[in-house]
Amino acid sequence: MLQYIVILCLFILAEFAFAYWDGFAFPWQVRASPAAPEVFLDFWRHGGMWGDFFIINPLLAYLLSAHSKSWNLGTIAIVFTIMALTGALLFIPLLEDSRTTPSAFSRDGLLTVVGAMHYVYFIISTTIITMFYLFTPVQSIKRGEVIVITVCVLAHWALGVLEPAWVVHGTIHIAAKLFTGIGSTLLLGLAARLLYHIPPTAN
Repeated sequence: MLQYIVILCLFILAEFAFAYWDGFAFPWQVRASPAAPEVFLDFWRHGGMWGDFFIINPLLAYLLSAHSKSWNLGTIAIVFTIMALTGALLFIPLLEDSRTTPSAFSRDGLLTVVGAMHYVYFIISTTIITMFYLFTPVQSIKRGEVIVITVCVLAHWALGVLEPAWVVHGTIHIAAKLFTGIGSTLLLGLAARLLYHIPPTAN
């Protein structure tokens, strides 16, 4: 498990390093540029990145170490492809928004190096989480495990979607609230499905 945590954390740190090189790691870096935008989102103030490092990375490491041996490689490939397409669709509004609100992840309608790296991270993380909820044998899952994992993912989802909107605009717009609600509902549905099939004694 430790090796997974190290690899995943190094990946996030590499994102931060590229953001710093790109001049979008900290607010003062962006404001120091000759054509500094009035509204922007730097890497440091993006709550989702903190959530990736402290919540999702340990969670992914646990899932890989505890359940990955039960997953079918062909199924992983299919889920990976679906998540890649889903991520591409989800990134489209962010790319459009970057024309007026540049960020460490996208600017002028295009992904930055950091954005491309985070796209890869998104695909990998959502693939692993999906494999847990849909393709892990129920007999190897404990009820408490489902509850803790679901709470962690819900917390990260809210942090990653709602917090950036607050940082940039000082308020949370309806699209962010709607997006958070849809994702949370889907996640709770997956958790309820698992809990329904797990015997009450599997704590």
